[in-house]
Amino acid sequence: TQGLVSGEIDLQSGAPFNDSSLNATEVMGVESAAAAGGSQVTVGVASFDGTGNVTSFSFDTNNAATLTSAAGTGTYTTPDLVTGRFSLTFSQGISPLVGYLIGANHAFVQGTGNGVTAGTLLAQTGGPFSANSLNTTSMPPFIFGEQAFATTPEAPLPGGTPATLSAGIFTFDGSVNLSVTVDSNRQGTRLPDQTSTDTYAVTPSGKVTLGSQSMVFYIVSPTKVVTMTTNPGDTDPTLGFIQQ
Repeated sequence: TQGLVSGEIDLQSGAPFNDSSLNATEVMGVESAAAAGGSQVTVGVASFDGTGNVTSFSFDTNNAATLTSAAGTGTYTTPDLVTGRFSLTFSQGISPLVGYLIGANHAFVQGTGNGVTAGTLLAQTGGPFSANSLNTTSMPPFIFGEQAFATTPEAPLPGGTPATLSAGIFTFDGSVNLSVTVDSNRQGTRLPDQTSTDTYAVTPSGKVTLGSQSMVFYIVSPTKVVTMTTNPGDTDPTLGFIQQ
C-alpha cells in the first residue's frame, strides 16, 4: 500500500578494500526527487586517484527540466575493509554520497540529503572516445532501457511532458548517425514500435550529445552507456542504460 520498489543485489568481490579500490575514471549515474517536484538525474565522469581524492569531475544534471553542469574536485574516505562502505564529497553540483563497493571501481551510491538519491559508479574503459566508439555496423545493436525515480504518477505541469519510460534498440553507425526503435509507456498509455533517427557527437571524455537535444550520454565502455533524458519541459527526466 506504500508503493512498489525494486533494485538489484550483486555479488561483492575484491575485499579487503582500501583507498586504491577507487583508482580510475568512473561514470556516475544517479537519480533523486527534485526539490521543485518531478525528478532529478545526474550523469558524468569523476576521476579517483587511489589515495582519497577525486582529482576532477564533470557532471550534467537535469533537475525537473532545468539543465545545469558542474565541474571540480572532491574527496572520498577509505572504504571499510570488509563492507566497502565509503563517503564521497564533491566541491559543488551534488550533495555528499555514501557508497558500497561491489568490487574495485564499481559501487552503489546513495545520497545523504533530502533528495533520496541513489545510483551507481562504473569504471570507464576504452577512452579517449570518438564517434566510432559507438559503432554497431558490424556487431549487434545496443539494447536500451530506462528507470525512473519512485514517485506517485501525477499529471505533468502546464506545458510539460507526461512521464514516459522507454525500452528498445539503438543503432550507431560509428560516424554521426543514430537510429532508434523503442516501446514507450507515456503516463499509462503504451506507444509501441516508435522509430526515429538522430545525430550524435562524442567528446574525448565520453560525453555524447544528440542533435535533437533529447538525451545526454556518457560512455562507460564501447559496449555500455549511461543516459539522461533532457527533453524541454519534461519535469520527470529518467536515468537509462544502453548495453550491447
